[in-house]
Amino acid sequence: MADRRPWPALWIGAALGALVPLTAWLLEAALRGAALTPARVWELHRFNPAAWLLDAAPLAAGLVAYRLAREAGRRRQAEAALREAEQGLRQSAEQRRLLAQEADRLLQLNTSITGAMSEGLVLEDPDGRMTLVNPALLRLLDYTAEEVIGQHWSVIVAPDSRALVEELSALRPGGVASTYEARLLAKDGYEVPVLVSAAPLTRDGHYAGAVAILVNIADRLRQEASLQRVNDQLTRSLSELQQRNQEISQLNELSGTLQACLNVEEAQAAIARLLPRLFPGTAGAVYVNDTARGRADLAAAWEDETAFANSLGPDDCWGLRRGRLCLTAPGQADPVCRHLVAPAARAAVCAPLLTQSEAMGLLVLQQAETGLTFTEAGLRLAQAAADSLALALANLHLRETLRQQSIRDPLTGMFNRRYMEESLERELRRAARRGYPVGVIMLDIDHFKQFNDSFGHGAGDRLLQTVGEFLRVHIRAGDVACRYGGEEFLLLLPEASPQVTRQRAEHLREEIHHLRPEYRGQRLGPVTVSAGVAAYPVHGQTAEAVVRAADDALYAAKRLGRDRVSAAQPESVD
Repeated sequence: MADRRPWPALWIGAALGALVPLTAWLLEAALRGAALTPARVWELHRFNPAAWLLDAAPLAAGLVAYRLAREAGRRRQAEAALREAEQGLRQSAEQRRLLAQEADRLLQLNTSITGAMSEGLVLEDPDGRMTLVNPALLRLLDYTAEEVIGQHWSVIVAPDSRALVEELSALRPGGVASTYEARLLAKDGYEVPVLVSAAPLTRDGHYAGAVAILVNIADRLRQEASLQRVNDQLTRSLSELQQRNQEISQLNELSGTLQACLNVEEAQAAIARLLPRLFPGTAGAVYVNDTARGRADLAAAWEDETAFANSLGPDDCWGLRRGRLCLTAPGQADPVCRHLVAPAARAAVCAPLLTQSEAMGLLVLQQAETGLTFTEAGLRLAQAAADSLALALANLHLRETLRQQSIRDPLTGMFNRRYMEESLERELRRAARRGYPVGVIMLDIDHFKQFNDSFGHGAGDRLLQTVGEFLRVHIRAGDVACRYGGEEFLLLLPEASPQVTRQRAEHLREEIHHLRPEYRGQRLGPVTVSAGVAAYPVHGQTAEAVVRAADDALYAAKRLGRDRVSAAQPESVD
């Protein structure tokens, strides 16, 4: 309330107090009929103390009234101030009560929130000391609140993460928030990976500490690691699948190429070209069995040809002995193949080429460097390649067998009449293009029927075999010897004139005299032959004409007494 002083009332009271005696004097003077002048007033009061007292009484009363009024005003002011103070105190107490209730509510809410959080929560002061740690983080690290409150944050951070956390914490007073991964240190020393989201706190514009949310990412890291393992496995599987597809493609190419080969020579060339691509960086060789010699000959080699022998026997390789793939590695207890070069230093694989338990050959692979070995996938590939090679060689062998059966005489091993006719037609076409002669010799064993009747059909077969083998050995490389039929043989001599053809016939006839075949311990002989010779184009322009001319000359030799050579006459030329 404002301080209102009673000055107006005071002066009004004093004036009224002085006015009362003055009025009385004025009335008295009027009744007397005397004028009231200052001198009169002075005269009335000069020797009258009572008048002075009477005149001063109202003034004193006014003064007392003034003092009483002022005291009453002060009392009223004090009462008003007291009432205001009491009201303010009541309001302050209510506000404090409300503030305390709000503070309790907020504290309970904060406790509920932090307690219900699944993530960790940390409050730090400006010095990095922890002032609040929620239950989730305490459970995660197996600490109690008393053990960490007031401690520096480094207590719960793993050593490997402290440098990172310290570096980022140094930026916090500048208002920099950050999110990063770190590892916390549990009470038992176990490290827990977490994702930290930290932000600075300010109060009145000044740095007041930091708040950090910490999320346990162990499960996420495990899932990521699991996904990474799965991804790595898928990548490896994809790479292996691509490798297998490439190997299958190369195996198919190898198999298709080998199936298209007409003979072993073509197959050897294909093997030398394709297998190095199938086994890059690995030395290798393929051996093909020579049944007649009982050995396997080197057919193809790559990378390091000096590492492989030119041939090997069935006892030189444990793979051939056992009939299965054999791995030789440094330091192993299994026996080592004798045909391997430096077997103790380099790993090697010997894979027999088997078809229905018959060995067609051998595939040998050897690491180019010491210390390397073959993986399971490499061994499977070696076995697959060996199977393809075995099948291809078996098909070639079968094809060659069927071809030989179709062009060879089964008794003597010589070419048959069908092959002779095809060869003669081919040679005559070539001779016509190049302008050279082709000689033909028709041979017949003399008295073969009588010989057969005397010694038996077995002895006759033996005689045919002996003569056939003699003719195969005693002809030139480009000549063709055939069994024409029965005891008759036909020799095809490219680029041989009639004179040369006759000379060759005479030489053969004379050499056959020295044959002494045996059958069941009995010597058969002597053996003589008759021969008729003819030549293209002198005695004919076609194969049929030339053969007929030679056959006519043969019968002429027989008519002249056998054991002789007769040349076709000019009149037998077509």
